[in-house]
Amino acid sequence: MITKATYQKELQNDLKRVDSRLRSFLEQQSVDNVHDLRTALRRIETRSQILRKRLRKKELGDYLSLSKRLFKSTTKIRDLDIIKDQLSQQHHLSNDDSLIKEINAKRKKLVPKSKKLSRKLEGTKPEISSDDIKETKLRKKLQKLVSKLDRNITSFLPLVLKGPDRLEDLHSLRMNCKKLRYILEATHSDPKRIRTLVSWQNYLGKIHDYDVAVQYLSEVKGNPAIGTIVTEIKKSRNMQYAEYVSLFRKREPEAQSQPVVAAQKSVSLTGA
Repeated sequence: MITKATYQKELQNDLKRVDSRLRSFLEQQSVDNVHDLRTALRRIETRSQILRKRLRKKELGDYLSLSKRLFKSTTKIRDLDIIKDQLSQQHHLSNDDSLIKEINAKRKKLVPKSKKLSRKLEGTKPEISSDDIKETKLRKKLQKLVSKLDRNITSFLPLVLKGPDRLEDLHSLRMNCKKLRYILEATHSDPKRIRTLVSWQNYLGKIHDYDVAVQYLSEVKGNPAIGTIVTEIKKSRNMQYAEYVSLFRKREPEAQSQPVVAAQKSVSLTGA
């Protein structure tokens, strides 16, 4: 059961994690440092939602606002990293290839803004006293948030199972699974369920990476090799989707005939 002492400790750990990853990012804007910084920012943004709205705005308002701006500024950088990885690792394009050079140039232009925002966030030090946290309201807010994420997952899952082309539904399912995982990790509850959410994220994350690459490459003009690469990426993407659907339907046989019932069962018994 969550207490204000354990929650405050987790919140302080989140803040320290962001600080550490800000320093790493400012030292080197590597692929891993961008990813790790974004993960830390997403964690603290999600976990802060357990706090009362007034407290969140009063004590964390400036910090969360700035962290959201930083997260948004790194989104295109992260997308370019994903695309470059697809092209270099799976399609063996070298750094001398014109497409890779173009991606590197675009990424380089985006970095200064993220560094500027990182320095601002590094200088922001929010503090929340345990006296400001009301344990009863904390637990009530937690249950409300978990229930909301449960409903969202239950809603999106049947839509996702209809076919591989529901990109927005897949993305929404992934984000809700990620948020629920972060909340459960912060409260040290339901470890089996957390493991399943991590597994789902792995599948849905890879699908999302393929979608990012396809969207970008489909807009590239004048490169005759792009068509073949996009076709191969789509093939790998649909195979990943099929594996995810197979995994779910193996766990929940009702998914074939009653996807909503199966989704509800999966949400309540995720770790079983």
